[in-house]
Amino acid sequence: MARMDTDTTRRVTYVGPALPARDLVQLLREHGAEVRVVPVRLPSASGEVVRDVAVEMVATGAVAAILLAVHTFRQRFPHTTVEVEGHDDEDVQGG
Repeated sequence: MARMDTDTTRRVTYVGPALPARDLVQLLREHGAEVRVVPVRLPSASGEVVRDVAVEMVATGAVAAILLAVHTFRQRFPHTTVEVEGHDDEDVQGG
């Protein structure tokens, strides 16, 4: 049986304003994850200003810690979207 605190790698996808993305990276790091950020460009209609960004992060650390960091972030920034590869919202809520 696998231990829940074993380090693993998960892709974390964020969509929302640019500034809170830094907070998500910081929270993941505070919870012990190593984070690599891969910016993704959102398509825009011609002439429109894009206010939201999409950022993919590769987080390596304890799964429970990654889920807890995302749960905490969602509470602070409820109008953003954050998904953790291989985990549904119920997993993240349970942190």
